[in-house]
Amino acid sequence: SVEILCVSRSEDEPIDSAELKEYLALQGTSATERHVEAGSRAVGDVLLEEAIKGGAGLLVAGGYGHSRLRELFFSGVTSHVVSHAGMPLFLVH
Repeated sequence: SVEILCVSRSEDEPIDSAELKEYLALQGTSATERHVEAGSRAVGDVLLEEAIKGGAGLLVAGGYGHSRLRELFFSGVTSHVVSHAGMPLFLVH
């Protein structure tokens, strides 16, 4: 089964996963969708916690980089997930 996990902060625009669900449907895969508010937690932590809580056997995530300066001060979701994942991880860019 596939669950699309959308993690956002209250100031973010709502995440629309309709295009992803349509793509998966074309491949014969149905998907559920769940939205989670990150609050003060790091988005990478939320992704990993929710994946474990949902019983995921694999976490598929978009791997996008930012400037080295931004990464130095704010870290990045991708680098956080890669260094803390306790499950198989598949990055898509």
